[in-house]
Amino acid sequence: EESGALVVADRFCFGSLPGREEIKLNDTDDVLSQIVLHYMETCQCPRYMSKEKVQGRKTYVRDLVNTYHADGVIYEQIKFCEYWGYERALASHIITNEFGIPSVSVDRQYTASASGQLRTRVQAFVESLEIKNIQKAKEAK
Repeated sequence: EESGALVVADRFCFGSLPGREEIKLNDTDDVLSQIVLHYMETCQCPRYMSKEKVQGRKTYVRDLVNTYHADGVIYEQIKFCEYWGYERALASHIITNEFGIPSVSVDRQYTASASGQLRTRVQAFVESLEIKNIQKAKEAK
């Protein structure tokens, strides 16, 4: 958001906004077990997803873009997280080439030492989206 973008949705390992589900608890089972089971069943982390769910993950991101009229997608991966590395490579290619949605992939360090580099990548992506929107507006006239 500091780069001029408006974040309309997100997707993390523990869920996404909007759409985090209420955890429904019953009186018969252990509370902690119910919470763990909920997160294991609804987790978005690629570690817990089978290859059969690849299409569902792609469709979910496309639907978020369409629902919230996003101009683009930023795939962020914590450096050295192999699960998100695979997801990012697959999804950013599919989002851009199959769905025609601009996307950028960025690595994030565990520390804030590389925040300037990350900010520069995001700013450049936001500027490219702004240029595309200006060009579309001119073509529509």
